Amino acid sequence: MSMEEIVPAPVALGNVALLDSSRWSMPATKPKQKQTHGVPDNPLWIDAQEWAEPDRVTLRRALGDRYDVHGRGVTRLLAEQPGLRATGATADLVPELVALLAYHSDEQETINKQLRSGGSDDRGELVARAATRGLLRLPTVFGPVFATGRTAVWYRPGDELIEPAFLDVDTAGAPQADAAVEYVFWSISARRLPADSTTAAFPPGSRFSVLAVDSMANGRLRVLLADRAGGRPGVLERLRNASPGAMRNPLRHLSFSPGLDDQGRRYVKGAPS
Repeated sequence: MSMEEIVPAPVALGNVALLDSSRWSMPATKPKQKQTHGVPDNPLWIDAQEWAEPDRVTLRRALGDRYDVHGRGVTRLLAEQPGLRATGATADLVPELVALLAYHSDEQETINKQLRSGGSDDRGELVARAATRGLLRLPTVFGPVFATGRTAVWYRPGDELIEPAFLDVDTAGAPQADAAVEYVFWSISARRLPADSTTAAFPPGSRFSVLAVDSMANGRLRVLLADRAGGRPGVLERLRNASPGAMRNPLRHLSFSPGLDDQGRRYVKGAPS
């Protein structure tokens, strides 16, 4: 069963279009780091279906005093967005959203590193599973979302990617000056986080297709990707025309390259370790 089946899907706000492979392109200059052969070592693939009553107790113990701190944040969130109550029983909803707030407030780096490289930290895996369930209860973002990175890695049009970690993105913001690459995703499955109106995230295990890698006038690469949660028609031109806006808040810098490990190898779910 897929993660999308955990809760009823949010009401679709509109349609988005099928991939247009006739416009795929390569960058004029190749980045220094290229994809290498082989398979990344044993990432941790989250199964958000694995959740039971004892996990709630363990989560509270694992988060300690921070559980109550984030619990107050969840109470405010449910008061501001009462529609969230319709996505599940309170006994499930509250701890899952608490875990999501814990991830988003101060555990992003630690948890994503574990998901991408594996490891035996049961606490991190538990928080990640609960946070994934909480994330899937939030409203879906349709359309372009953005992020940047400091390292321009080798992507090729037509690459199919899967990312084992949470992928944090913005719907608006300004690229930072030291960004070597700008990622533009066409989203149909990212979820809008409650922290602010421009923050969103794709759940662990999200899949993407690389549509194009364009060189920009400022020397930055622009990687255009389509969310593979569903096959919808031609978004490449929309991505090329998409702008994160002129907001003062900077776009988030990803500490990793989506779908690739630190050696530039593509993640493959189910591959032998």
